[in-house]
Amino acid sequence: MHIVTFYSFKGGTGRSMALVNVAVEMVKSGLRVLVVDFDLEAPGLDTFNLPRPQKNTRGIVDFVLEYLETGQSPDVSEFIYKSPILNADGQLWVLPAGSPSDEYDSRFKSINWRDLYENKGGYLLFEDVKAQWEQLLQPDYVLIDSRTGHTDIGGICTRQLPDTVVLFFFPNEQNRRGLETVVRQIRGESLTNRKKNINLHFVMSNVPELDDEEDFLANSETRMKESLKVENFSAVIHHYQSLALLTQAIFTLDRPRTKLAEEYRLLTRAIRRDNLEDREVILEFLDEMAPHARSQQVLAGDLEQRIQDIVAKHSDDAEILIRLAILLRRQRRFDEALVLLEQAGELGAGSAEFYLARAELYGLKDNLTEALSDIRKLLNANDATYLEVSAAARLLLQRDPASLIEIIHTPAFNRLDVVGQYYVSSELLGSRESIRVAANILSKLVDRSEIDPKLKGQASTDFVLSLMGQGKYATAIGVISQNERRSVSDLDITDSFNYAMAQWGLTQKPPLELFRRVVELDQQASAKTANGHQCLSIALWAVNKPDEALSRLGEAWQQIATRPKSEFSGWSYLRLPPDRFLADLNEIQQLIEGKAIEPRFIRENRALQTEE
Repeated sequence: MHIVTFYSFKGGTGRSMALVNVAVEMVKSGLRVLVVDFDLEAPGLDTFNLPRPQKNTRGIVDFVLEYLETGQSPDVSEFIYKSPILNADGQLWVLPAGSPSDEYDSRFKSINWRDLYENKGGYLLFEDVKAQWEQLLQPDYVLIDSRTGHTDIGGICTRQLPDTVVLFFFPNEQNRRGLETVVRQIRGESLTNRKKNINLHFVMSNVPELDDEEDFLANSETRMKESLKVENFSAVIHHYQSLALLTQAIFTLDRPRTKLAEEYRLLTRAIRRDNLEDREVILEFLDEMAPHARSQQVLAGDLEQRIQDIVAKHSDDAEILIRLAILLRRQRRFDEALVLLEQAGELGAGSAEFYLARAELYGLKDNLTEALSDIRKLLNANDATYLEVSAAARLLLQRDPASLIEIIHTPAFNRLDVVGQYYVSSELLGSRESIRVAANILSKLVDRSEIDPKLKGQASTDFVLSLMGQGKYATAIGVISQNERRSVSDLDITDSFNYAMAQWGLTQKPPLELFRRVVELDQQASAKTANGHQCLSIALWAVNKPDEALSRLGEAWQQIATRPKSEFSGWSYLRLPPDRFLADLNEIQQLIEGKAIEPRFIRENRALQTEE
């Protein structure tokens, strides 16, 4: 249960309306919310368009008066009613200020709040109220609407009860002076015996959307931040020109696409971020932080405390432990991350993401047995996508390359659609060991009748590349020519180059006429990728155009040097990281400058065949 007080020093800030809209937004998100009308002097939460029972419900004033009469804390359930919100997954309850009647004002004024606290156990009364809320409703959030100004009731709402206080203000001097005192008192709670750290959110409200050419608003905003010692406001709620305000409309429910509703949603997110028990927000925070552990959004000390608090509050939540472990892994805190993942495993975690994360950490700890066990569990997981299957393939290649072929027989791989299987195959074009598995996958894909023609063309080209990478040149030529149904003159530039390189592999010498055809086709539509420039440099060398060959080689070099990324190499017939691709370009330069050197794929495949 996280208690949030909505407070303003002066009225007219739209505080109560903001509270109701935030409450409804929370309920729509599936949360359990209790709203409490503690603006006893000017109550009004029950005037908004929320469902309520026909019979009037007693409220806080009645609760306190009954306590003063009996000396016993009443049953709070008798003062709360449920307000069902249609099409919402959460639940909403309302604790009103009191039963509306002609006697309400006199009943409210009959309470001596100072005497209640000093002589009649008022502090313990409201501690009991909190405990009853928790036991009776188990709410995720309690939202309290506090009265304005400096009052005894204000102290209950802004210091005793809340975990968070949301302070609404119009940015003028009167509000600045009034809030200074209130904020100082709230922050002072951390220095009392209770050592209570209350979160503060500052909301600039009812702000007109007008030109500020003389910086009136900007200067007021600066003064407010300096005076209240705050870097940024949590939200800004603009003045909204709509007669719907007269009907007490709830914008997050009735008009969710308006700008005002969006501002309330942003405020809701800001409030929820404080609550370490809010599971959805914790998951969102961890997902945001994991790729950006160096982010300045959360200071290092605050982040460390947040991590420890999350572990303490969510030690029984496997999904949160997994997300937290991913963040710790990003910080290179491998031992701590592995402990959390093992905890998650004991709690029954069995997602593909979980097995992948734990396998990676076991691998880093050189625990090969457990790493391989988790990889195999991943490949049997029902929720494994092409991303996890591809990652598992890469891990197997590093840790147990001999078993990589088994991946194509696993449930996870066979549940992938043709696009997913093609993606996995493309991830396996980076080594002589894995390219054989890629060829196995691609050979089946090109034979599937339901495959999209464009994807089938890409799979067919990659199948040729995988055959070339294994030294199966005659088979590659057969696939390119489609069992002799196409002549060389029918081939496009990609097939023409691969055909020429396959012939080079078969005959041990470059076929000049085939490379001449490649050069001619390039004149019709010149290559633009690093791989395309590399291939053309080889073809131009073969037809004795060394200057042009060096120029195209320079284009390839420039692209990789300025935008480094993995690139398929027509010299190795593998997809290579930037440094290895540049090494291939170095060898091609030596070829163009007169050194007798064979393409790397021919040399390496010959060596492998000799070993076999």
